[in-house]
Amino acid sequence: MTAPRALPFRDPAAPVARSALASLLLCAGFLPGGAVGLAAGVIGLTVAFLLGVSAAILRRSARRWRAELDAIGAGDFLVHWTYTPEAWARFAAAEGRRGRGRVALAAVLPAAAVLPVAHVTWEEGARLGGAWTHSGAALLAASLLGLLAGSAAVATRRRALRGGPRECFVGRAGVYRNARYWPFASFGRDFRGAHFEAGPPAAVVFRFEVTTRGGTMADDLRVPVPEGREPEAQALADRLRAG
Repeated sequence: MTAPRALPFRDPAAPVARSALASLLLCAGFLPGGAVGLAAGVIGLTVAFLLGVSAAILRRSARRWRAELDAIGAGDFLVHWTYTPEAWARFAAAEGRRGRGRVALAAVLPAAAVLPVAHVTWEEGARLGGAWTHSGAALLAASLLGLLAGSAAVATRRRALRGGPRECFVGRAGVYRNARYWPFASFGRDFRGAHFEAGPPAAVVFRFEVTTRGGTMADDLRVPVPEGREPEAQALADRLRAG
């Protein structure tokens, strides 16, 4: 019988808390600038507050997720895949190319918004919605905050992919990929099924739906499939799709 493993676990609240602090520091420069500066500063303060609340929720949820990871480490999982350095490098490069579009989206959304929305989603570290204002400087501040938050989220993901043990578990309650954990059920984020992509590189794509103030948005998690394990990956996706 295999001895239980203590799987390493990155604190999901830490990057969100850092983004909140960065938002506070950025908006502080706008506050002394009269009416325009005040409008921009209020946007930044609102974003920082929402990020702080998200970080607190994540910190509390992390205790439950730790228990779920302990069950995976004890052998209660559906699949466990490991990867060669070369295969993981190809996957990380493909994920990096997808991440560039997210940074651009985080910068454009606030400036394009025409409704009073200022929201974030914790899976990206921060995703600004926008703000109702007649001030071009305030919209620029919102875009800068979105760019900062999106860049921080993507940078965090890249660091996580470059390092770590290069392994993935799919458990009964979530997915563990390279020392990060995605639970199937969490506040404002629901699992909607999985499907298999032949690639290259082959992957099982887990579809999550994130609830925001403006509605819902899809957020996919890709788990690479080692060479020769494609039938197992297809069976896993079929099982999760049916469930």
